Amino acid sequence: MIDRVLDVAGDATERGRMQGEAFRHQLDAGFGALRALPLAPAWLPASVHALAIRAAVGGLGRYYLARHGGLLADRDGHRAGELSLLRGLAQGLGTHPALVYGFNAFEIESAAHDYRLPTLGCTSLGLSARHTAWGEPALVYNHDFPPSFAPFLFVRRSRPTRGYRSLSIAYPTLVGAIAGVNEHGLAITVNQAFATDVRRSRPALFVTMLVSACLERASSVEEAIDEVLRTPVTNGAMLTLVDASGERAVVELSGSERRVRRERDDRILYTFNKYRLAEMEHVEVPVGAVTRGLAGGIDLHAANVSREDRFRAIVRHDHAYGRDEIRTLMSDHAGGSGSMGTLCAHGGALNETIASAILEPAARAMHVLFGRTCEGRYTRIALDVNPRSVPACACVGVGASSEAGAPARRPPSAP
Repeated sequence: MIDRVLDVAGDATERGRMQGEAFRHQLDAGFGALRALPLAPAWLPASVHALAIRAAVGGLGRYYLARHGGLLADRDGHRAGELSLLRGLAQGLGTHPALVYGFNAFEIESAAHDYRLPTLGCTSLGLSARHTAWGEPALVYNHDFPPSFAPFLFVRRSRPTRGYRSLSIAYPTLVGAIAGVNEHGLAITVNQAFATDVRRSRPALFVTMLVSACLERASSVEEAIDEVLRTPVTNGAMLTLVDASGERAVVELSGSERRVRRERDDRILYTFNKYRLAEMEHVEVPVGAVTRGLAGGIDLHAANVSREDRFRAIVRHDHAYGRDEIRTLMSDHAGGSGSMGTLCAHGGALNETIASAILEPAARAMHVLFGRTCEGRYTRIALDVNPRSVPACACVGVGASSEAGAPARRPPSAP
């Protein structure tokens, strides 16, 4: 059972404010999640560390917002209202937009070319209709992230005044999303790539914002590809796209490059955190690179190599997977108890699998579990719910025993 579903509706400002109001009580805990990362020297007093974290988040937000503001302002009529959503989100949280933007900037800072943070794993599998027991395409996702952020994940059911309705997975301070499916049957997930051409000083979007832009504006894989190819982004990533017609693709992108990768219909389209296209290797941190700084000494690509090798050894491209079989596949520990190098990642304070989803474009729904894939159970959440049956700004329980008209409940507080 999932008790973390938020319904928002209206223009960008209204939707942002609804999200902020729902999670205002978690803002301080969000700073606590950052403090839980083992990146501060042991001698630093906790009170000084807390102040330093707040100052860093605010400073990063001001820096990037000054550079991205013009692009976010939608002056050419193309953007999806990111700046308005950011301002509404800050209003709802009771804080300044720059502070909220600083939380979003964790995406670029963890992807910086000096590769100091070995975080953000993720596995994405694009399945054609022949690969599922129910005969429809699907997009399967394990989200790997520092486990201190696990309590904050939620599902956002969005009904924008302008744009397509969608279900997405996000964090309370996130303007964008990490995965989602929209009313036209487009599904998308994001995997981080370790690119060397991070755009720190030029106008660009965080990739998570691009995910939401695709969900609001694109009705098919091809339309989403067009959106991605014309949008500048801050850092490297791989976006896996599957639509209701069965079209599948991955866009491998960086600050300066982007290429489209496809797969034969009889093969599962898979993505970890290393570019698979040779054309992208010149902008990628090389294999064998070791992290530096306080989280130094970790071979950055070792987990990617081991996960791909294991996946290729156990996957059955000629098999139609049921949902329980998908969970078993995404829970794989390579015969052990799990590590940063397994599909279900158990990596300690910097990286673990903290959510899993089966996105179903044809059904406009997703099966979601929060926590390690090996320990949880999927719960189905549908997009097509009667808007009058659920309060616009409410987190509602979703599970086998809950109904669309169930009483609204606040999201659980993070520790």
